[in-house]
Amino acid sequence: MRRDKSPSNVYQLAGIYALTSRSHPEDRKEALRLLSVALVKDVELLNLLETDKDLDPIRQDKEFAQLVSKSRALRSSLNELSRTHQ
Repeated sequence: MRRDKSPSNVYQLAGIYALTSRSHPEDRKEALRLLSVALVKDVELLNLLETDKDLDPIRQDKEFAQLVSKSRALRSSLNELSRTHQ
């Protein structure tokens, strides 16, 4: 992450931390943090969330659901803003 802070790379790192959270529960928090960073930078990464098996270990987490919900609201607002400025 030091060399590549692109949203897609941060998203992939979130998936790695989600996977390792199975054996290292403390990694769950870092997975959620990284996922949040990635989604703020590129809300279109939401398209991957529903099918990304790497996120399964944190998928049932309350904070994961909140993050998804807030990201969807942000994407909706951005889309609406984009339409009004066309």
